Amino acid sequence: MEQEENIEEKKAAKEKRKLDKADEKQEAHLAATSARFVWTDGATMELLNMIKETKDNHGN
Repeated sequence: MEQEENIEEKKAAKEKRKLDKADEKQEAHLAATSARFVWTDGATMELLNMIKETKDNHGN
């Protein structure tokens, strides 16, 4: 009976280490991912100005 408990504890500890390692891997991957572009009002205004200039240059 005591051996069964020890075996179960060892299995649980092994599974916990496995999950901890997976968590660390995932955190490292997320940290390595570069930040994504966030669309702002300033970017919208720049785009609209570029479109307006292009239309003016081509006479449309």
